[in-house]
Amino acid sequence: MLYGMRQLGVIGYDARCAVISRVPDGLGHFLSLRSAGVDVIDLQGHEAGWLARRRMRRADRMSILPDLDSIPPDRSWNAVFIPQNTLLIVGLRQADAILRSTVHRLAGDGVIACSVETALDGRGRRDRLTPGRVAAVMAILAERSGLELCGSRDWSLSDATLDRIAVQGEDSERRPHLVTRDDHGPRTCSVWFLRKGGHCQR
Repeated sequence: MLYGMRQLGVIGYDARCAVISRVPDGLGHFLSLRSAGVDVIDLQGHEAGWLARRRMRRADRMSILPDLDSIPPDRSWNAVFIPQNTLLIVGLRQADAILRSTVHRLAGDGVIACSVETALDGRGRRDRLTPGRVAAVMAILAERSGLELCGSRDWSLSDATLDRIAVQGEDSERRPHLVTRDDHGPRTCSVWFLRKGGHCQR
């Protein structure tokens, strides 16, 4: 997500960012050291625990908010990160609500980046979308929220990707990995970029 945001030119030391997540995520801490400020919208209420602990972050550049309704009305963002399958994990209606609420706070050509858990082999799997279904769902959500999908899609698995594969329930899950294999086959996180204002680079 960070690489794509840099390529699209929307993050840097003068950018204002947001991270919307349902699970503890260190991305907000990272961005507080490298941006003008970051709002962490903690949809599951971790602000009194993991997120508030002392760690590498700039406390004066990071605010923790419990929901999208608690954001100051004058706040705008250049970049919004929605990691860890937060957008689609509770269904399309909630995903649509998150994007519609967020798009009003995007600066001129701001970008929303979402990671979506994706089943690379859909046989016997109903809990996660396959690449074709994810593409269709993201296109619908983009259109409904007035955003434009940026970039191209490449679902190929390279040697580097497969070198970082983990097996669910084994020690390999604790190490950095790009693909997880379970009883239904491999799954990964696909990353999607949605831009305001129709300035996508292809």
